[in-house]
Order: sequence, then C-alpha cells, then structure tokens
Amino acid sequence: MFWKIHIHFLPVFFLLTCLCCSSQETSNKDSANKKTQNLKPVFAGQFYPSDKAELQNNLANMFAEAEQKKPGTPIFAIIVQNAGYVFSGTVAASAYNQIDTQKIYENVFIITASHRAYFTGASIYTAGNCETPLGEVPVNLTLANELIDKYDIFSYVPEAHYSEHSLEVQLPFIQYKLKKGYKILPIVIGSQSIEDCMTLANILLPYFNEKNLFIISSDFSHYPAYDDAVILDKQTAEAILANDTEQFTEVIFAAANKSVKGLSTRACGWSAILTLMYLTKNQEDIKYTMI
Repeated sequence: MFWKIHIHFLPVFFLLTCLCCSSQETSNKDSANKKTQNLKPVFAGQFYPSDKAELQNNLANMFAEAEQKKPGTPIFAIIVQNAGYVFSGTVAASAYNQIDTQKIYENVFIITASHRAYFTGASIYTAGNCETPLGEVPVNLTLANELIDKYDIFSYVPEAHYSEHSLEVQLPFIQYKLKKGYKILPIVIGSQSIEDCMTLANILLPYFNEKNLFIISSDFSHYPAYDDAVILDKQTAEAILANDTEQFTEVIFAAANKSVKGLSTRACGWSAILTLMYLTKNQEDIKYTMI
C-alpha cells in the first residue's frame, strides 16, 4: 500500500509576496513564560480577504475551480503554496481537496520556514489559539508545550509567529475543509540547517501516521525569469518526487544557482520540505505524487 503525499507547485510566472528573512536572532525557551493570547490574523486583507463572507465565497470558488479529489490511498501530507490567494489559491485548493474531509485528525502539523526572524531551531506557537476571519483555530497547547519541554530544538519565539504569512495563509483552507476534531501544531523553522531538519524529523516521526496530517508550506523559486523558473522548479520537483534528500539539497544549494539572474531561493520553505523528506526517507511504502 502506498501513502500518497501530494505535491503542488505554484506556477512560477506569478509574482510572489514572500519577504526575505531578517538577520535578527531571537531564541529563548524562557519566552514560554508569556501571557495567553490568540494569534491574530495579520495578512487578512492582503493575502486573502478580511471579510468573513467574502473569504468564504473566495474559498468556495477556489475549491470549485480546483482539481477534485482523486481516488487512491490515504494522504498523510501535502506540500502547498503560501502566496496570496489571487496568485496560487486555486492550486493550493487542489492540494486541500485531496484530504479526506470525513476523517478526524488528532493533529494538523503546519510546518514552514521563517520569513522575517532568524532564530535557532524551531518555534511552536504556545501563547493561545490562532484566529482568522473565519474564527478560531485550536492549537494543541498540551502537545506543543510537551515538545518544547522535552526537546532543546523547540522553543516559543513570539517574533516567529506574529507576522508569518506562510503559516497564516494555510489556516482558512484548513478551516474550510476540516470541520471537526482537529488541533493544529504551528511550527516555524528559524535556522537554515540540514542537521536541524534531520533532528526535527526524528522527533516528529512518531506522529507521522494515519492519525495526523502534515501540511508543509512552501513556494518554489523566487524570482527568476519564467524560462529559468520552469527548469529550476522541474529539478526541485524531481528531487522531491524521488524522495531523495541528497538530490534535493544539491538542487537547493547548487553553485549554479548564483548565476541565475533574479534567483533568491529555489524554495522559500526548503527546510520544511527537507524535514518532511527526512520523515519519509528510506520508507519504500511512501509515494510522492504531483497533481
């Protein structure tokens, strides 16, 4: 039996609004001593509509236009875009359409890379729940705090979450498709370390099963010319489809990347993708599929 992990790629000729990471470093487990407060939406009205009714209508239209669910084996994870809905919303909806909406997940792990703050390890939001114009998204605070307490690589870094679009834009999709029974684990990776990706995968491996869903938030290349992007993104996709971590890192860090005009990254969330690939590495019953 194959586990299908559907890979969905943003058409690279669209402009993206991802920002470069700053060099600010803020990592402190003591940040867990914080006031309880929900994470408010920052990008509503920018990346997606801020009005509840308009957002619901926007989501309904995107899901209607998107690729519909394809028959097959259970899906354990998706890699999905984090650009504004006007650019990639329908493609992202195609990914979410593959999820079994009748299934009750214990946890939805949302893993992304920080775009605005640099810090060591990975941050999990533990100050409260998350909010969008559609309402509150429950966070599994118990599990989040357990992971922080047990593993040094995890901490709570407020700056990692307060304006991280790549995490926020996934929430309305989740709310629209999953109506009941789930809590999220919002994880933002702050470092650019292959070793950290391996460590995170080892820690999260016990949770990578039919009880949970993993959402990996990442776009592909920024911002080469279209013809270059087609070539570069195809190479990145092939590495993922091959479930080959060495091939993937070679692509991401290739010396030739420096000679591509306009290219700032091969994948803005490469560390999140690599973490997933370490989760699936050497597992012959895992299959990546691109729709």
